[in-house]
Amino acid sequence: MRQNPFSFYSLIGFTYKYLEIDLLDEIFLSKNIDIKFKKDCLNYFSKILATFYMDENDLLDFNNNVFGIEKNRWDLLKKEYHNNNKFTKSLSISELSLKLTKLGSVSD
Repeated sequence: MRQNPFSFYSLIGFTYKYLEIDLLDEIFLSKNIDIKFKKDCLNYFSKILATFYMDENDLLDFNNNVFGIEKNRWDLLKKEYHNNNKFTKSLSISELSLKLTKLGSVSD
């Protein structure tokens, strides 16, 4: 079965942007995922880093209830994940960039 980087982007992008948790290690440290696929994902992610973070338009969508959930309820959900030590809180964009660089050098 061929793995699709876009499906991983969707998962990583959603969890990073909206839940503010980091699942990158789950993918890149897994021995079950092909090295070439990991490199393709790293290359793709490094080009779209800014999309991993909420911007004014995303906040406006929350304020206008576009997602069907109020921001304060979403924040409570995020807090549950952040309080669970099984999850790693997302990094700043500069920290994430550095992490992707390090993950890329490990997979070489």
